[in-house]
Amino acid sequence: MSDGGVGDASSGAAPPSEGQGEPAPPSPGLPVRAVAQRMAFGACVGLALAIVAAGAWGFRYYRDDRALDRIVRIVALDWRDFGEDEARARLAYEFDRAHIGLWVRDEDCALQRDGDRRQVRCAWRVDVPVPGTRRRVPLAFQSLAWVGPDGALGP
Repeated sequence: MSDGGVGDASSGAAPPSEGQGEPAPPSPGLPVRAVAQRMAFGACVGLALAIVAAGAWGFRYYRDDRALDRIVRIVALDWRDFGEDEARARLAYEFDRAHIGLWVRDEDCALQRDGDRRQVRCAWRVDVPVPGTRRRVPLAFQSLAWVGPDGALGP
């Protein structure tokens, strides 16, 4: 006779057969696919941050170059309509209004006569330090506009 012990055949419960036992314990850690997805996401975030940082690093120079492209056209038209003195005054005013950085000096811009054409040219360069290193990257920019003898504005 049985005293009703656990796992006893007389208790009425059938002993577990093979393949129907307790489920296997979960494996320690994450599945390989989840780890790969997290690593890919981290790499994408890192790349995006690097691109944003590089853009922020050079954006102020690009912004000034774009502003100077507009300014030389305005000054060329003022030179055509109001004379050279007014054009020089307008150049100084536009530099201040556009908040052009100190890396662009007044001497970097010139009003020149080239035959029958009146030309306004700003050419400047800056050596930009690379953060975390002793290296410097040279950047050069140029903006040009001219007014022809017929009064038409060039590039």
